[in-house]
Amino acid sequence: IKPPANFYRPIYDSESDVILFIDGPNKKIYAYDATANSFSELSSPTMPDYVQYGYYQQYDEKNDKVILFGGHYPSVDDPWLYGQNETWTYDYNTNIWTNMSPSVSPPGRTNAFLSYDSIANKMLLYGGVNRWYSISEYYTDVWAYDYALNTWSNVTPSSGPSPGPRIGYLWSFDPILNKTLLFGGSTNVILPYWDFQNDMWAYDLGSKSWTNLYPDVKPSKRVYTNMVYDSNSRKTLLFGGVARWSPDEFLDDLWIFDSQTNTWQSVESEIKPTARISFLSFHSKTNKTYLYGGTDIENDLDDFWTLTYNEKCEKSNYSFLAFTTVLLLLSNQILIVRRRKKP
Repeated sequence: IKPPANFYRPIYDSESDVILFIDGPNKKIYAYDATANSFSELSSPTMPDYVQYGYYQQYDEKNDKVILFGGHYPSVDDPWLYGQNETWTYDYNTNIWTNMSPSVSPPGRTNAFLSYDSIANKMLLYGGVNRWYSISEYYTDVWAYDYALNTWSNVTPSSGPSPGPRIGYLWSFDPILNKTLLFGGSTNVILPYWDFQNDMWAYDLGSKSWTNLYPDVKPSKRVYTNMVYDSNSRKTLLFGGVARWSPDEFLDDLWIFDSQTNTWQSVESEIKPTARISFLSFHSKTNKTYLYGGTDIENDLDDFWTLTYNEKCEKSNYSFLAFTTVLLLLSNQILIVRRRKKP
C-alpha cells in the first residue's frame, strides 16, 4: 500500500506518530508509520470535496487536529475556481472531518498557506487570492485561528513593512526565533508575468509585525518551494520549487537557513530527488525530513525520500517498497547514500 502518484502535503501527526497523506480525489487518508516502514489506508467519506485543490492543511500539535482553510473546487464544478472560506478539522483517531463553522472567518481564498505557531498554539494564514481565474483581489492580511475557541482573529499589522500580495510562497514557524518565516512566492499570477521573489520575511504574532530579514546570501527566486523546520538541528530546510513558467524550470537544490545567524547555506549532493514541486514534513522522533511524490507538471511522482540533517551522524539504512534512498548530511557536507532495490 502507498499513496498514488500525486502532489501531497505530508503532515506529521505527533500524537499518533504517523505522517498523513491526504488523497483528496479519492477521499482517502494514507498514514505512514516510520517504525514499521509501512502505509495504512483509510477511506475518508466526510472529506471536503475541494480538499485536493487546497494543500493548505497543517497539524495543530496541542489539539491533535489537522486544520484546513480555503482552497477551491475542481474546475468542472466551479470554472472560476473561487476560494472557499470554510474551516475544517480532521481527527486521525476517529477518521472524521468536521466543518467548524466559526462565527467570523477570513475572506474566501485559494493559494494561501497555513503555518502552526507552536508557542501561541495558533494557526496562521497569510495572503492568497480570491479566485484562481480572472483574479480580482490579492490578499495581504494575516489571520490567526484558535482551535480551542474556534475563532479567527485578524492580526494584520496596522502599519509597517509587509511582503505584500503573495501566492506560491511557503512559510514555517521557527520556535527559537518565535516567528513565522516566509520565503519567496510571486506577487502576480497572470501568465507570463509571474513576479517571482526570493525575499525572506519573519512575522511576529506577539507584536503583529513583519520584518524583512535581508540575508546576504539566499536561494534564487522561486514559487512553490518546500520549507520545513528541523527541530533537531534547529534550522529551516528548503528544497526545490519552480524558477519560471513558459518555459518551465524546476529546481532541485537544498538550502539550510539558520535564524540565529540569519544565513542561508547551499548544500550540494550528487544523489537527490529530481526537480519538482512538492512538500516536506519533519518527523521529530526519527529526526528526518520526508518527501513523497510531487509533480514536475508533466508527471505526478510517487518516489519517497528522507533527508537527515545532523551535526554528527553515521551511515544508516532505510527501505521503502520498491525504491529506497537515504540522505545523511554531515557537518562537512559529505553525503553518504545507500540505495537498494526490493529483493
